[in-house]
Amino acid sequence: MDLAATLADTLAAAGFLAAGEEAALLTDAAAGDADRLAALLARRLAGEPVEHVVGWTEFCGLRLVVGPGTFVPRQKTEGLARRAADLLAAADDPVAVDLCSGVGAIACVMAAHVPHARVVASELDDAPRACLRVNAAPYGIEVVAGDLDEHVPPELRGRVAVLTANAPYVPTGSI
Repeated sequence: MDLAATLADTLAAAGFLAAGEEAALLTDAAAGDADRLAALLARRLAGEPVEHVVGWTEFCGLRLVVGPGTFVPRQKTEGLARRAADLLAAADDPVAVDLCSGVGAIACVMAAHVPHARVVASELDDAPRACLRVNAAPYGIEVVAGDLDEHVPPELRGRVAVLTANAPYVPTGSI
């Protein structure tokens, strides 16, 4: 039995439903380093999301950096990102602002699909904003640190063709 199959069996025995896919992700992330693979497997078996363990996720065909303290972009949000990109592509003045951007999934999809657009992504929290900066760099996305639109450049007032927000759920008692 090969290493990936052994890992898949270990993950399946622990109750992970996508054991084969996760075994492949962990094996690739370890790049042949047995100690690293053991450490990655231990993190996964401890319940850490596989995306955080390997450091990335795929979203609308883009590879995005994620990590501890970040939300992993969800597949059901891809429809919003695609719709926003379509609307931005049709705009006369393609300017978009993505609030509560997290790691920048929606902003990156818009910028990837409309390379000439001006895209601004706003994120308050440090951990996701660090990932956002890495993800935004190849697309020229402007990253601002702040709550909602407080630091969006004022010259964009009245020019934003697409405004997106996929705000995280925060229980009332935690606000």
